Amino acid sequence: MDKVGFLAANAAQAAMQRQENIANNLANINTSGFRAQVVALRSTPLVALNERGQARLDTRTFSTETVTGFDARPGVMQQTGRELDLAVKTPGWFAVQRADGSEGYTRAGAFVLNEDGILSTPEGFPVLGEGGVIEIPQGSRMLVSETGLVSAVSTDPANRAVQEVGQLRLVNPNPTNLERGTDGFFQLKQGEAPQAAEVRVLSGYLEGSNVSPAESMVEMIAAQRMFDMSMKAVMMTKESDQKADNVLQAG
Repeated sequence: MDKVGFLAANAAQAAMQRQENIANNLANINTSGFRAQVVALRSTPLVALNERGQARLDTRTFSTETVTGFDARPGVMQQTGRELDLAVKTPGWFAVQRADGSEGYTRAGAFVLNEDGILSTPEGFPVLGEGGVIEIPQGSRMLVSETGLVSAVSTDPANRAVQEVGQLRLVNPNPTNLERGTDGFFQLKQGEAPQAAEVRVLSGYLEGSNVSPAESMVEMIAAQRMFDMSMKAVMMTKESDQKADNVLQAG
């Protein structure tokens, strides 16, 4: 097959990978705090060496599918009235403790209290405060201020004591320094982010996904058209090769 056929087949494969990434975004349209993946088809020049070992650029290029980052735009705030539901209403992130003990960052604030009274994600990862995990005493309900100060209020009608139990660890790193980990949490490419005093929290709210169904469907259609065009080029190349073979055999 001619090089054109190989390039077209590679472009078709990249278009399929693009569709997979878009489908992943659409599948998380109802996931709280989800940040859409930003994907792009990128041309990759072919580098070859001449007889003296020097690099030169070939005239043809391959297309590769690349995840260039994530969409940092906020999602829509949805009121739930549930005290353990929290949303970051400014740029910023909640910090959680991952399975390996490192910090992960998330905008998903549908938190729960585990059997030990520790504030956690639904998957069981502890939510971090400035001094470690946040623990709510038994027989208390949690209140969170706009600045992330966590208090425990006694449910005993005879004693409505309020006790401060910690300060949520809220960070606001530059989005360009963040990457999505394999567990779905975001992380800094290097180090850990400092506490950010400017981050503000809403109690009784959840932030929705920032995936736009309309934009994603348009991208999906464009990727499908690119795949179809690439496959037509592959078939045309195959037909040309067959005609050339027939001419050679006839001669």
